[in-house]
Amino acid sequence: MKTACELMSTLALPSIRARIAKVATEKYGMKQKDVALRLGLTTAAVSQYLKEKRAGPSINESCLKSIRSTIDDTSLKLAKGELSEFDLTRTFCRMCVSLRQSHALCAMHKAREPKLVKENCLICGETDQR
Repeated sequence: MKTACELMSTLALPSIRARIAKVATEKYGMKQKDVALRLGLTTAAVSQYLKEKRAGPSINESCLKSIRSTIDDTSLKLAKGELSEFDLTRTFCRMCVSLRQSHALCAMHKAREPKLVKENCLICGETDQR
């Protein structure tokens, strides 16, 4: 069984990057190469995100509610050149925590791992890290 962190890195994070790239290029007029440079990606990856050939609809709109404003804010700061690598990393980590706490990641996890439903898994929403 994949952990929540693995699910985040393989499904959620690519979708988040794709949405940030889309907002940055469409709303703020950034060039793909600049988005790639600032996100630490290749230009080809950004191109594939924008053409929806990479990171398909892994996160549905209802799951995005908890992080939509963060995606928009991150896109704006990216366009303005106001995000360091550290800031970007922290932002992605905070989005992951938000997806976990809102149980959005949990829903995606249970859809891919049906035995979690049977076990009534609530790990993603736990805040106590013993």
